[in-house]
Amino acid sequence: MIGVIATGGKQYIVAVGQKIKIEKIAAKAGDIVDFKNILDATNLIKGKVLAQGMGKKVSMIKYKNKSRYIKRIGHRQPYTAVEITAVGSETIEALAPKAKENSKKSVSESKAVKKTGSKKKTLIKSAK
Repeated sequence: MIGVIATGGKQYIVAVGQKIKIEKIAAKAGDIVDFKNILDATNLIKGKVLAQGMGKKVSMIKYKNKSRYIKRIGHRQPYTAVEITAVGSETIEALAPKAKENSKKSVSESKAVKKTGSKKKTLIKSAK
């Protein structure tokens, strides 16, 4: 299930288990925050604050020709990293068994690919 949240003057399409960086909010790492779902007002979207941080530095230069004026300015935008834990009734714990099943399928699919590969590839892999 997906939802749309609005925070910091921006809108984000989110799903359970997704990690996003949003504009800084007043919360500590480990806190649970609630967002309104724009698509469906009855469902709440919950997220866990992972960290508070600063973005990459953006450098700007003001320069005026023939007057020996130059000014360098730098800016780092603060952000909050959030992991979406619930969208409505769907939670991250409910998705955990599905993830295990998918990982088993991907392992068996990768073995099938290795078996169907050419002989040259298998000889090179066995030599390593």
